[in-house]
Amino acid sequence: MAQKKTIHAPTKSKLKISTTKKPTTTTNVVKKATMLKIAAPKSPQRQTTIKRKQFSDKQIMAKVPWYKQNVSLGRVKTLDIAMMSKHLSVMLAAGLSVPEALEVITEQSNGGLARVMRRVYRRVEGGISFGKAVGAEQRTFSSTFVSAILVGENSGTLAENLKRLAIQMERDLNLRRNVQSAMLYPGIVLTIAIVLGFGVAIFVLPDLADIFDSLNVDLPLTTRILIALAHFFENYGLIVAPITFIGIAVLIWFARQKATRPFFDHFYLSLPIVSEFTHMLNRARFTRTAGTLLQSGTPIQEALEITANIMPNYVYEKSVERMRREVGGGSDFSDIIAQYPDLYPKMIQRMIAVGDRSASLGSTLEYLADFYEERMLVLSKNLSSILEPILLVTIGGIVGLLAISILTPLYSILSAVNT
Repeated sequence: MAQKKTIHAPTKSKLKISTTKKPTTTTNVVKKATMLKIAAPKSPQRQTTIKRKQFSDKQIMAKVPWYKQNVSLGRVKTLDIAMMSKHLSVMLAAGLSVPEALEVITEQSNGGLARVMRRVYRRVEGGISFGKAVGAEQRTFSSTFVSAILVGENSGTLAENLKRLAIQMERDLNLRRNVQSAMLYPGIVLTIAIVLGFGVAIFVLPDLADIFDSLNVDLPLTTRILIALAHFFENYGLIVAPITFIGIAVLIWFARQKATRPFFDHFYLSLPIVSEFTHMLNRARFTRTAGTLLQSGTPIQEALEITANIMPNYVYEKSVERMRREVGGGSDFSDIIAQYPDLYPKMIQRMIAVGDRSASLGSTLEYLADFYEERMLVLSKNLSSILEPILLVTIGGIVGLLAISILTPLYSILSAVNT
């Protein structure tokens, strides 16, 4: 094979331009550039950029000392994605292009988000759209995020959609944190009570049982029950305690499986206090996700499909899937949602009907999401305030029962000795 010749571009002093010739057209320049490799001098900045693109992430990380590398364990946090979306929205609204904004985000990010955004930036630089580049990172970005990005690119509202996504993720995160913080204190108290109860039953009660067995006195009923429990835990306590904790862990894992999820989700909706929490959470998630997608320009069928995939409860998930099918068949959204009065109360039905008629369904759903998120916050605080005294009274009652069971026979013995 004939080797291609490399012709160095002439310097400015040796270059002669004839005024009689016509200027070279763009087509001829392109043809000549494809036939020959012109080794024109490049600026140092351009050479650095080209060399940087020739290395993969692993090669670049190999050149960085281990103590300076961004190491991350686990998935990217929701808060990091929300802050990234907000920063991208601000930069795009300020006039930066998508590759420029992504380059800034990549340089400022740390840990797992830096690696993800580096891959996204490299795909966009290679000619792939931002929505498709983000869609390739399914473990990091949800289907709601990807759909809003794709719609924003097609409609020219990418900055606005990123801002909406950031707001949605921040509100979901705040709601989750408020519920967790409200349940933290009752959970800690209950856990400590269970651990201490097993400890007393295994290590303290057997010694007391031996003392009571050596006494030839009539024991009250509570003391006899306590002695029976003491003997049981003395013989089987080291087996019962780990089996109990393992059984709870297995039950939680079993409840999260796909095959058993319908049964447990129906069961949650039948419990007195848990059912109200479950309804509020699913209504808030449904209205927030569907409202954000509709406001971003996503078609209602696609919005309902994405919303169904992220619903926490199986019953609500199936109801949204049926809505999607019937909306695709030409039915009105307000008529479909009226078929589920137990899941979506009258207020949701009427407001969706008004929003559907006035072509403002997205904003109506976002208003409902604000309402139910506030209700969730108030309910979590009230539930925490109710559970705290209940737990304290329960634990106090158990301690009092133990004290009576122990002190009553001792008092009887002392009375018999004195007489």
